Amino acid sequence: MEVASQSEPVRAKSGQRRLFGIQLIAAFFLLKTAVFGGALLAAHLDLRIRVAAIELMRELAPLLQLARPQVALAVAPLFLILGVAIVLGVWFLQGWAWVLLFVDRGTSLIDLAQFLGFSALFNGGRLPLLPSSPYFAIDIVSSMFIIVYLLRPEVRRAFGDTTA
Repeated sequence: MEVASQSEPVRAKSGQRRLFGIQLIAAFFLLKTAVFGGALLAAHLDLRIRVAAIELMRELAPLLQLARPQVALAVAPLFLILGVAIVLGVWFLQGWAWVLLFVDRGTSLIDLAQFLGFSALFNGGRLPLLPSSPYFAIDIVSSMFIIVYLLRPEVRRAFGDTTA
């Protein structure tokens, strides 16, 4: 059995080559989805840590911050399904996954704009030096890199875009 090196992309469906960056994106979302799923399971199984688990889920899926805790807990399985869909779609180089990933990462950048706007509004025009949480910072930085990477022609071709 031959092991693929980092310089040689792994083969994907129908002879396509999965670029190393795509493998990293899939691994990032797999880790994020696994942590989110673990927090969701913990929130349902152990009432003592439910609040902390819901807060972790809200950090990993910022749209959940708009809902009350019980609503966030009820809607969280949909976010878990979305995460699994992104992981599988990216890994198997599905065209819809490129779009879904682009929209998902774009919403993270919208969260950044909201954070900076509200911070400036409520801090007398001064921007904060630190984001609200380390998850937020990781999400923003990864979003910028992923969006730039997704726009590269070879990545678009890998996902089936024939115009790239």
